[in-house]
Amino acid sequence: FSPFSPRGPQVLNPLSHNANMETSITLVQSLIPLILLLLCLAAYIIRHFASPGTSWFIIALSCVAFTFGFFGLALMPIDLSLTTAIDPSDGDGDNTTGDYQSVNATYVPWLVTYWSTMILAYTVLPLARETLKSGHFSVTARLRDGCRKAGRAYALM
Repeated sequence: FSPFSPRGPQVLNPLSHNANMETSITLVQSLIPLILLLLCLAAYIIRHFASPGTSWFIIALSCVAFTFGFFGLALMPIDLSLTTAIDPSDGDGDNTTGDYQSVNATYVPWLVTYWSTMILAYTVLPLARETLKSGHFSVTARLRDGCRKAGRAYALM
């Protein structure tokens, strides 16, 4: 894309496929360093406040959980700045096609953040907590006991 093409300056329609691809590539290029920065921030915070005897598994799991939480906070202003793309032919500003990805390039990062956070919060973290709290000596017995206790907690909810 060059505004100085022989045909004169070109204006991109924000809802066109090419503009969306350029926005998505730019968004991905800016989100990768942001994720790395947030991962480093989470690792620093957790390493600073963790007990000296904390296992690497708990530290890694906590870093991932904190990173997703931080990423949701960092993605919000990016999302708000990109939601101004509205189809000018539609008077009410409602996207009736259902293709949210063509309107906002942060749709997929929000899906990844949301579902990753939900999977961590409702399956991985409770299972890890119950497995580590188990008093059994073998890994399989601790995992079996953790699954049983986590399953009981889900049944009671």
